Amino acid sequence: MLTDDKIDAYFGDRGILATMLQEGGYPGFTVSKQYFSYETYALALRRDDGTFRLLVDQTLARLYRTGKIETILQKTFGKAPADEMVKAMIIMNALPE
Repeated sequence: MLTDDKIDAYFGDRGILATMLQEGGYPGFTVSKQYFSYETYALALRRDDGTFRLLVDQTLARLYRTGKIETILQKTFGKAPADEMVKAMIIMNALPE
């Protein structure tokens, strides 16, 4: 609908939209620098399993600390460069042991 000029804007997952624009060749379209919302991702865990939750938290923090999360993000969302909000998220989630 954007390419047919039927709508002026489209809202969606920022990472997915950025990848679509980078890899799909949509000249003239850009992702806004302004964030209109911040959507988080989550993992479902069993209730009252603190040991497993700690393992998951430690593993995620290690992925962020070592930079391996960037490979996972690229595999999941494509190779669009990370914006400042994603870079800040990586820093905040790289918790020390």
